[in-house]
Amino acid sequence: MMWWPTLLMPRTTRYIRNTTIPNYNAVGTCQMRPRKDGGVVDSRLRVFGVDGLRIVDGSIMPIIPDAGIQVSFG
Repeated sequence: MMWWPTLLMPRTTRYIRNTTIPNYNAVGTCQMRPRKDGGVVDSRLRVFGVDGLRIVDGSIMPIIPDAGIQVSFG
């Protein structure tokens, strides 16, 4: 007997939709691009307009990776 068809039952489907929380990877919020193109940091990770501040995490990636960011940097 196969177990997966029970997931298609309306009550189960409704429960999953109401209790599942999506997990988004916060990347690309401080993109490394030229300032004129909307970038926030330069190629040396220095924040435009702020002296002495650098960003060194996944937020500088201009493109969201296909895998989780922990896998991409590993």
